[in-house]
Amino acid sequence: MLAIGLVAFFPVKLPFTWFLTFYVNFFVGTTYQMGLMPDKSDSLHFVAMVVGLVCYLSVVCFASLRLNLRRDRENFTKSSVVAVPVHMHVRIISFLILSLGVSILYYVAVGKNLIWMIMSGVQFEDFSGERISMYSGEEYYYPGYVNQFKNIIFPICMAYYVFERSVKRQPVNLRLLVIIPLTVFILAGTGQRAYLVDSFLAICLSSYFIFGVTKRSKRIILLSLVGMFLIFGSMSYAYYSLGGQGLTAIVWTILARIFLVQQEGGLIGFHAVYDMPNALLSEWGQALAGILPGVSGSGLAHRIHEIMYGTYRGTVPVSHVGSAYLNGGLILVAVFFGLMGLFHTLLIKRLYKGPKSIIRCLCYGFVIHISSSQLSGGPFTYIDGGLLTIIILIGLVTKIAPIFELRKLNRSKSVF
Repeated sequence: MLAIGLVAFFPVKLPFTWFLTFYVNFFVGTTYQMGLMPDKSDSLHFVAMVVGLVCYLSVVCFASLRLNLRRDRENFTKSSVVAVPVHMHVRIISFLILSLGVSILYYVAVGKNLIWMIMSGVQFEDFSGERISMYSGEEYYYPGYVNQFKNIIFPICMAYYVFERSVKRQPVNLRLLVIIPLTVFILAGTGQRAYLVDSFLAICLSSYFIFGVTKRSKRIILLSLVGMFLIFGSMSYAYYSLGGQGLTAIVWTILARIFLVQQEGGLIGFHAVYDMPNALLSEWGQALAGILPGVSGSGLAHRIHEIMYGTYRGTVPVSHVGSAYLNGGLILVAVFFGLMGLFHTLLIKRLYKGPKSIIRCLCYGFVIHISSSQLSGGPFTYIDGGLLTIIILIGLVTKIAPIFELRKLNRSKSVF
């Protein structure tokens, strides 16, 4: 009720409610499981979650009013979509080809694509083991770096290609017969459907920035939701039916995956960090170092996995609430979510003050979705999640002058 009351004062409902949707899902699922797995840390955990939510919403509400986001949103909505220059278009298509090539080479190196194997009728003795071996097998092919191309650059550039043709009223329906299956094979070939769903949701949010809320956009979103539901449902049925589960059990497994599994990991994670001494940001420092090749980084996610499943092989990330509490107590929880609210507000302000180009809206949409939906692993999980990659991508596409302009500049300097 508090969250709904604060949102009522928002001058701009979207995309802040995007974050609120994921946070409420995390909050309700975690609170529900506190009754199933009671622990001495539950009261403090509940207070920490409330503190995070209130700090985020309070900062967003205040900053939105101070920055007059409503006026900027109205101006942005009324503006027309701006076509990017030819050199930017060429760069985006080049990144599309590059990311597609990297993804295909990765699957060739690993030697399998689980979607293709399922469709080919391959029988799996241990599907979970096959999925883990895609990124943690005997041969290491740097999946974290490949994921930046496969799960971030590829869907952004592919969505740009589709939206750009749609804005120009060029035919795209027949091309979708190739694009959609190709995207499913690339994003879900490792057996992880989350990347496919995240890309779809980020593209939906981006389409809101590009096209607004019109009858045509509502119809397209509705059809896309139906299509995504069918794809996700078919993939989930194929995955879980391999373990001999019936339809009812599969539906329950899918619902549990959405509303309970990640929340359970966050709850068990808070149980663990509650008994640990205040890390004073040292655990975040280890997590940051773990981004570098050859550095193990923080072992917290492995320890939580060991508590839950009895093996150190695998990761279950602690929630942002638990991570911030471990590194600085309730004060850091308040500061972390307050800064996240400020980040979202300034990001949206910057989006609305700039040109409405397709690639720009897509990049901003992906940043907002990633930073709103990923509520586990601590702040540096956003780097692995692709935020830094998106910043680099939009910089390479939009900020670097084309070669012919640099040559003209060099000639003018030589004359004078």
